[in-house]
Amino acid sequence: MASTHEFDRMASLIGELASGGDPRLDRMATRYGRSPFHLQRAFRRWVGLSPRQFAAFARVSEAKGLLAAAQ
Repeated sequence: MASTHEFDRMASLIGELASGGDPRLDRMATRYGRSPFHLQRAFRRWVGLSPRQFAAFARVSEAKGLLAAAQ
């Protein structure tokens, strides 16, 4: 079972990526305090996508929302 601390860290990374944060694994791993390999596995376990895939999904979703609002 995941700890509350891990949940908080992952929620922070997810929020950061969803708001356009830098999806580079090495930088995120440094902030997370883990190796890039560990972060990649943990992120995929929590989200179901890699950090880069999630960031791309968030950007596309935001763009779709902006386009829909403009019509």
